[in-house]
Amino acid sequence: MKRFSVAVGLTIGLLFLFSHLAWAQEAKEPKLVIKQPLFDAGEIDEGKVIKHTFVVSNPGNATLDIKDVRPG
Repeated sequence: MKRFSVAVGLTIGLLFLFSHLAWAQEAKEPKLVIKQPLFDAGEIDEGKVIKHTFVVSNPGNATLDIKDVRPG
């Protein structure tokens, strides 16, 4: 019975160790999330200025660098 308890304890310990190592080595990546990625201004008069704010967030686990933004 003592051998069984030691084997179970060792197995649980190894599983904990390996799962912790896998979690620690999780890839660090940014993640771009735009709540409303499209904006339709509709018909506008020539020369009128249209403003819209896009809310950008990064729920990832690394820095998100935005290097270029182009109107579509």
